[in-house]
Amino acid sequence: MLTLIARTDPEIFCEIFIDRQHWMPLYLKIYKNKKLPKRPPKMGNTVRWIAMLGGFLGRVGDGDPGITTLWRGWILAQST
Repeated sequence: MLTLIARTDPEIFCEIFIDRQHWMPLYLKIYKNKKLPKRPPKMGNTVRWIAMLGGFLGRVGDGDPGITTLWRGWILAQST
């Protein structure tokens, strides 16, 4: 479901689907403890971050992350 939402409406805020206790540590892990934003990140960015934990490289020609890398990243995000 997250993959579909990120592809169809990437500008929606992630907090509609992912609560604060999950997106905040993810943000800090991706941005190496940079200060948290005042507004939640967009869904397109959040899904890419989760997929990056699962091995998605995010290069220009890579396209959107798939469900396998998203699932791997979600499992790793839950364990941190």
